[in-house]
Amino acid sequence: MSQQKDAGDAFPVGPVLSMLLVGILVLSALLYYRAVKIQRFLEPALALAVPRSEFSHQIMDAMATAFGSPAIDGVNFRTSSIQIAGLLVFSPEGVIHPRGHVVLKKTALAFRSVLQDERTRPDIGFVMLIVRYPGGLTGNAARAARDAAQSRAWTIMDAMFAEEPGLGRDFGHLFSAMAAPGTPRRDDIEFRIVPSERMHIEFLQKLEKYAQ
Repeated sequence: MSQQKDAGDAFPVGPVLSMLLVGILVLSALLYYRAVKIQRFLEPALALAVPRSEFSHQIMDAMATAFGSPAIDGVNFRTSSIQIAGLLVFSPEGVIHPRGHVVLKKTALAFRSVLQDERTRPDIGFVMLIVRYPGGLTGNAARAARDAAQSRAWTIMDAMFAEEPGLGRDFGHLFSAMAAPGTPRRDDIEFRIVPSERMHIEFLQKLEKYAQ
């Protein structure tokens, strides 16, 4: 009996439980502190990401609706942009073929739908039409390819406004076109939607409270 009592006295339960509780409280405080730090980092990130994500989804939904179904092979929707394979629009001779006119008409209808929508129009600064020409060229070859791509860009713009006159009449001032080098074997066409200043201002307003 004396040995059992000595063993129990060697390991008192009360202090061990107290130390365990203190350890749990310290660990909880540490986890809470880290959670607060993570939250302060995530909140401004979400303040930026959510409006841009909503904007992109609205744009893509409106464009997908205007294009209809089935999907056109060679036309891809990306974040705030439409990418079209060059061969889908132009023949090897550089002339817009019949299917290309269909694609450009659908593109024009899509943009008119988006620009007429009061939910998305204020957030659109302008639309940049980018026609890619094969990269890796130098000298006269590069200049000739760039000039040809720039000519195709204006041809595309004119064709879109001809297919959907209301787009050019009401929103033509929001469109611009440029040629840019691409990969060595690609001549893609991209319609890139550039957000307006209002969206940037909203971003700054959302971040203001985190800077205080």
